Amino acid sequence: MDFFEEVVLAILPNYLDDIFDPFFRDNFINTNVVFSISIFMALWTASKGIQNLTVGLNKIFNIEETRSWLRVRVISLIYMLFMMGVLIGMLIFVIRWSMVFEFLSEIFPELMPVFRALEWGRPGVLFFFMSVIFDI
Repeated sequence: MDFFEEVVLAILPNYLDDIFDPFFRDNFINTNVVFSISIFMALWTASKGIQNLTVGLNKIFNIEETRSWLRVRVISLIYMLFMMGVLIGMLIFVIRWSMVFEFLSEIFPELMPVFRALEWGRPGVLFFFMSVIFDI
């Protein structure tokens, strides 16, 4: 029994031990379940932030939302996943460019001049990429 399980079972009344003990044994021993729940909750929370930005902008411009709550939430989730992918791509581009450069030069050796130009103009390419993506 780990610390979290002991704390929760100590807080709950004794008659609920029979209900929650199998829950902890089934779900929290298997860390994949905990990891999946954590990822889902993180994505849901982050999409709530994007949804609140949408609501705030709608109030600023006096626009009444006509879409359903679920549709707005799903759009917020998709937009947040897209932005997370863009940020991860930019991190890879900035931090691991040499590894990406070697990988691309092995696959497309005929495009080496283009890759070298991208390497020298990396700050400009990154600025252009950020400008285009964040304007969407």
